[in-house]
Amino acid sequence: QVDERRPVLFGLDVLHQAARQSWRPASMAVDEPACVLFTSGSTGRPKSIVNSQRNLLQRVAQATNAAHINSADRFLTLASSCTIVAVRDVLTALLAGASIHLLEPQGIGAREILNVIRGEQTTILFSFPALLRSIIAARTGRMGTLRLVRVGGDTTLWSDIRLLREWLSPSARVQVIYAATEAPMMQWFVDDACRSEDARVPIGYPLPGNSLALIDENGHATAPGEVGELVVASPYVSLGRWADGRCDDAGIERRGRGVRLFRSGDLARQRSDGLLE
Repeated sequence: QVDERRPVLFGLDVLHQAARQSWRPASMAVDEPACVLFTSGSTGRPKSIVNSQRNLLQRVAQATNAAHINSADRFLTLASSCTIVAVRDVLTALLAGASIHLLEPQGIGAREILNVIRGEQTTILFSFPALLRSIIAARTGRMGTLRLVRVGGDTTLWSDIRLLREWLSPSARVQVIYAATEAPMMQWFVDDACRSEDARVPIGYPLPGNSLALIDENGHATAPGEVGELVVASPYVSLGRWADGRCDDAGIERRGRGVRLFRSGDLARQRSDGLLE
């Protein structure tokens, strides 16, 4: 029996022996589960999404290649550490030799965030649009260290882009990212020449390795310019959901050869220039 009023000490040699006896080799194939992340639950009960090693590494490779991320970069990711955004950025920084500052956005002010950007000499910032608006509203002068601002998770407006242009140096870029915990989907570096009468910024172009389709309520592909549900088929779609101690394929359709299909439930349309909105 253990006396709860006194600490219990174990010899390290005993722990080592017990660990050796219970050790079992773990499978580390690229399509094995890497982590379980919960969705926000904004459209219902949060879902426990299982991402594979392949899924995470593809997100890292895409982010690194698109933005030429390198050891000189310093990330500031304004997202909870248990989100796909933070997991992607941590792995990207580690594998690229960069540094990262994770900051929980709840409970801190815009001025404090600005102080962190200046103090850490941040070069790459990720933020959700609403938070980014409050940061820009508190700005004093241009932010010369930032070379890239990545925005995602909600609707970005052209008015947000205009304010960002005023805040950033002329050489800085703005990247809009559209993705889900279940699958990476699209992105683009915002080009002001693509602005239309719609106040919303397009969500981007499909990422390499993904097959995207817009379908109507009968499952048929929509005509160009018509609204349809966004569906993605790819080896980089999540493995399924974690339930009762195992991964099941609820919400994911398997199409053979490692390809899985994810129905996002989001409505979009494709413009004549290929951008989706």
